[in-house]
Amino acid sequence: MMCNINMAFMGVAVFVCLFISDDFRSGYAKNLFTVRAKKSEYVFSKTLAGFICGALMLIAYFIGTILGGAIAGLSFSLHGLSAFNMVMCMLAKIFLMLVFVPIFTLISVAAKQKAWLAICGSLGGGMLLFMMVSMISPLGSTFINIALCLAGGAMFAFGLGAASNVVLEKSSLV
Repeated sequence: MMCNINMAFMGVAVFVCLFISDDFRSGYAKNLFTVRAKKSEYVFSKTLAGFICGALMLIAYFIGTILGGAIAGLSFSLHGLSAFNMVMCMLAKIFLMLVFVPIFTLISVAAKQKAWLAICGSLGGGMLLFMMVSMISPLGSTFINIALCLAGGAMFAFGLGAASNVVLEKSSLV
């Protein structure tokens, strides 16, 4: 049953939090905002980087599960599911990453230099939706699961991206 692949969402939380808090701690964000980029571009780039990282983590986790199962000699019988369902499940989980990454980005932007606060807040915020992941993207996923995850991900990315921009605009960069 894919060895609890949903925990990869929490791994992405740590990555995004460390990624953003290091920008504020080193002074890179302050320099970036005064010299070049808009704050909305910064939020978009961090969300996109987090999404790509999350998608690659899910794919790596899936490949590791397959290899680990093959090495352990486990059966690959799908019990009524098809390879199509597995592909749809993975795509739904990848698109569901668009729901989680903006949450982590918003909390990290609000916490700024405090990586510990960003990680605790992101893990707490992620846990509010964590139990829904297996219901939204089950092993028997179809096109409707992908459509729901993509639509929800687009709404979360847009809405929480706008909230992250407001936080950056209203607060000091130090």
